[in-house]
Amino acid sequence: MSRPCRAGTRRASGERLALVFGRDGEPVSVGYARPRTPADSGYTVILADAPPAEEIDEALASDPGLTRWECVCCLKSAHPGLSVGLATARSRGAADRIGDAWVGRRAYEQPLV
Repeated sequence: MSRPCRAGTRRASGERLALVFGRDGEPVSVGYARPRTPADSGYTVILADAPPAEEIDEALASDPGLTRWECVCCLKSAHPGLSVGLATARSRGAADRIGDAWVGRRAYEQPLV
């Protein structure tokens, strides 16, 4: 049995980290790309309170705390519906939450939200 995880650390079972944009909002978009390191899950999770894509560089320069690495198990625990979004993003490349449903899209397609 693996030990409990803490945000920002890997579990003994090999739980990996996701890059999270935003502070406290609900997940609205998930991207997936091949992991680059053993600790990387390949997921990027965008929360509802994240700045728009065209403002992200300026927002990060003034507030680097808008991004963080968080273990996937903690994200799924905090946002129970996220598991479907993660699975959809892994199979399609990206997923956007529309209402209560996760809709897959290719990563190069425009976001649906």
